[in-house]
Amino acid sequence: MLIQSKPGLGKSFVTFATLAALALLAPGVYAMAAGDETTAAALLQALEGFANEGGMFSEQVWEDTGEGTGSATPLVWAHAEYLVLWRSWHERAVFDLPDLVAQRYAR
Repeated sequence: MLIQSKPGLGKSFVTFATLAALALLAPGVYAMAAGDETTAAALLQALEGFANEGGMFSEQVWEDTGEGTGSATPLVWAHAEYLVLWRSWHERAVFDLPDLVAQRYAR
């Protein structure tokens, strides 16, 4: 449970969940690893829709508007993970998957 103040309401209220936009990143990379470029592209596009006017990602966004809740912004590690997904999609292969690891575990 988290107490937050939503813009325009002028008071704090209790919410049980806000969308963590960066939660789209791991499934996107997994989709790329599975060869599902369509899903990876959709998740990449969805995440890009959550960026603010400066291109920054917030830790959490409001479910109804997709705007940042006022939580950590910019969330730098989310930007780093976004770049991993973006590069993976553009190269059509998971960018940060070392060959040694792939050979050992992709059996």
